[in-house]
Amino acid sequence: MPNQIYQILPVFEERLWGGQRLRERFGYQSDLKNIAEVYNVIAIPGHLDCTVADTGEKLSLFYHTHRELFDCETPEMPVRMIMCAAKEPLSIQIHPDDDYALAHEGMRGKPEGSLVLECDEDFRMLHGHFAKTLEEFKALAGARDWKTLCRYIRPRTGEYIHIPHGTLHAFGPGAVVIAFSVNGDVTYRLYDYDRVDPDTGKTRPTHPEDVYANVNIPDKLVEPYRALPEETDGCRIFRYHDEPGVYSCGRVQAAGERGFFGMEEFYFVTCVNGSGSINGRCAQMGESFFIPAHSGPVELRGTLDLTYITYRGII
Repeated sequence: MPNQIYQILPVFEERLWGGQRLRERFGYQSDLKNIAEVYNVIAIPGHLDCTVADTGEKLSLFYHTHRELFDCETPEMPVRMIMCAAKEPLSIQIHPDDDYALAHEGMRGKPEGSLVLECDEDFRMLHGHFAKTLEEFKALAGARDWKTLCRYIRPRTGEYIHIPHGTLHAFGPGAVVIAFSVNGDVTYRLYDYDRVDPDTGKTRPTHPEDVYANVNIPDKLVEPYRALPEETDGCRIFRYHDEPGVYSCGRVQAAGERGFFGMEEFYFVTCVNGSGSINGRCAQMGESFFIPAHSGPVELRGTLDLTYITYRGII
């Protein structure tokens, strides 16, 4: 296939805690009551699977049928990138490591990281806990003593938060975040505020035993941080996370009328602000694109502000 740039169409998800902020900010169109999550890049067959606009294929199939465009050794497409905005707190949850997730769920675990694109002054998120032993963790969770158990942090707009697997976490309302992770979808809930699903009339299931089997104890404090930009070839580049065999992610902004950006690996980009063109292809806010491996530098024009995710194999 030609080494062109491919547009990736998102998958929208409605949630009990979702609102209208993503619809209003990016102009997304959907019949859903709310757009809580936008899966800009994901490839889980039969579950959550983006569409490649240029070929009509699901992204999971596109990966398998055009492996030369990825030049990647993993049997499944390895990365994902999603946006999230809540009007209520998300469930208190964790993601397991690969060994546990593959054994119990048949897909990879999900270490992840999130970039705050915008947030209200009172935005905060749960990140980690204070329990010193598993017994203490179970006792506090069983008593629903979340104030004693849970650590809260206040990331600001433009800051990145790393969330290793096994980290107790939950985003609060009042922010738009974009999350980078491996291509999995395993989440174990510890607490969901007793919310009732209107479709079933029942509370959503929780998974305390899976949480106990995976939660990091003792926990390690991880602070939000603001990456310093690199100015090169007319672009401003922010690098947030680079872990071979897992994922690498960052942000690139056009610093002038024209800039160049690229890498040897394949990568996906989502336009989170501004507009312009990528190698002459129009890119609007909220749109996502795939750039094949070994494409060379691409030309960025306009006011593009792109997040990116890629995968580097373990050497």
